[in-house]
Parts: sequence; C-alpha cells; structure tokens
Amino acid sequence: MGKVGGGSVLGDVSGLVGPIVVTRWKRTGVVKLRPTKPKKGKKTPKQAKQRALFSVVTDFLSQIGERVINEGYRFSGRAEMTPGNAAFSYHMTNALTGESPDYKINFSRVKLSRPVQSTEQAWNARFNAAEGRKLSVNWELNSFPQKSTRQDDIAVIVFFNITENTIVARTSSKSGPVRSKLNYVYTGAPKHVGHECCGWMFFISADGKRVSETEYLGTVKLID
Repeated sequence: MGKVGGGSVLGDVSGLVGPIVVTRWKRTGVVKLRPTKPKKGKKTPKQAKQRALFSVVTDFLSQIGERVINEGYRFSGRAEMTPGNAAFSYHMTNALTGESPDYKINFSRVKLSRPVQSTEQAWNARFNAAEGRKLSVNWELNSFPQKSTRQDDIAVIVFFNITENTIVARTSSKSGPVRSKLNYVYTGAPKHVGHECCGWMFFISADGKRVSETEYLGTVKLID
C-alpha cells in the first residue's frame, strides 16, 4: 500500500487505474494493488473451511432476524461495527462446533444480546411444551432486583426449530410481553410438531437503552 501526496503525478485521480486502485482515507491518498478474483475450483482447504463457517453463521443469523439482532447488539460496545457485524463476529468466534464439513451452531452459546448498560435477566425462567402445539416460557420477579430493572422491561423471545433449522417464533420490543406479565405462550404451526425446539430470551428496557444478557432456555419437543 502506498500513499499519494499532494504533488503526486496522479493528481486528483481516484478509482481503478490499471493494476492499482487509488482511494482516499482520512484525507490521504492511498494506492493499493487491484484485488484479484480467486480462480474457480482453486479454493484452498483453509478457504473452504472459512466459507463453510461463514455460511453456517450467516444462515443462522438470517433466521433470527435483523430486528432481534439490532435490538440486542445496539449497544454492544463495538462502536466500529454495526449490530449485524458484531453479532456475526461473536458467533464466528464462540458459537460454532463440529468438524468440516459438518459445522453447526452450539445453541447453548448463542448470544442475541451483548449489553454494555444492562438490565436483569429473567428470574427462574422455565421453557415448556404443552398439548395443542403450545410453547411457553414463564419467569418470576426477583425479590431483590438490580437497580436498573424495571417492570416494563420487554421480553425479546426466540423459539427455534432445531430439527428443521428454522425459526418458530420471535418477539421484539414492539411485540414482546413486559417483565411483569411473567409469561409468554405461542401456538406453533403443525409443521413443527414432533420436532426439537430450543429458545432464548433477553429483556430490553422500554427506552431501548439497556438489554440483559441472553438466557438459553433449553430444548423441548413440540406436541400436538
């Protein structure tokens, strides 16, 4: 990488110039070699592994949905990253398991929120399945709550079909129950019956400035 000074023969030129690319970064001209496209069928084992890992994480987060990620990672402490990039970085580093080519998400290590200013998690949360395709999560109120905890904190809840690797249900700050309600019940679609489902939840303050750590709820089987 080279720098282009004010008296450079390139003047105000920018963009692609033959085998080089001229750009500006913090008011300084920068010259880089033109990136080359990898030849088809020439992926190294390391590249193939990286692409496989990338695909697993990308597919999973796309199922979780942009709204949930944006709310959970909005104040993640990574100012240089978007919420989506911060979530991707965490899961690439911490939530993958398996061997090539059978990589999977370790659901117990999924984090849908990364708080800087936190509110309290659900107290004694319980995840259940009941007849009629019902999935529910119940929680209690802590007798000695954290100072930042509010009864109008909103529960962001995600139910996920492990068997089919697809979302079952999710709430957001616009649709989730408040902390004081103490439960959330969802009736699943017939296509999810008999499948293993897992869940996660976190709370977000009514003003959107605080989130709790994500709580993994475990797994249940949806019954008809």
